[in-house]
Amino acid sequence: NFPALGEVGKGKKVRSLQKFKQPVQEAIQGDRVAMCISGLDAKELERGIVIGEKFPVPTLDACICVVNRLSYFKQAVNTKAKFHVTLGHQTVMATAHFFCPLDGAAAPSTTST
Repeated sequence: NFPALGEVGKGKKVRSLQKFKQPVQEAIQGDRVAMCISGLDAKELERGIVIGEKFPVPTLDACICVVNRLSYFKQAVNTKAKFHVTLGHQTVMATAHFFCPLDGAAAPSTTST
């Protein structure tokens, strides 16, 4: 019983698995396996993590997190600004909504060197 791939896999089912060119019925953490998936272009999938039915891939539409400004990031950091956000192995564009302004310690230096 092989898992069906989620959103990225367009709901396709994994037909078979191979480990070092030998057919196998299961794979465990750390195994390198090849998946046979009919009707799916390999270029559409990113190498990395596959999660089975028992542990579905979590998805989020929004989250609240604590952020710290990096000292070498010189551009303005304003609410409704777009940033690249990486979670796990995937990077997406996100819109930031800040609940409070940056304090003076986090603001970039205005002195010239």
